[in-house]
Amino acid sequence: ATAAGSKTYILRSTLDPAIIDQAALSDERLLEEELAEGPDDDDDDMPRSYGSIIA
Repeated sequence: ATAAGSKTYILRSTLDPAIIDQAALSDERLLEEELAEGPDDDDDDMPRSYGSIIA
């Protein structure tokens, strides 16, 4: 279910698709750091960490 007033954004980039693909890959170290720094509760309205620069 979508929260009332939520918006969806589409990012259109002039970057080379190979750069975007590389930035979207998960990095195990980054994911571990994001999870360690994030809140302990599993609240649905919080952004999720995927271990990549962009998700």
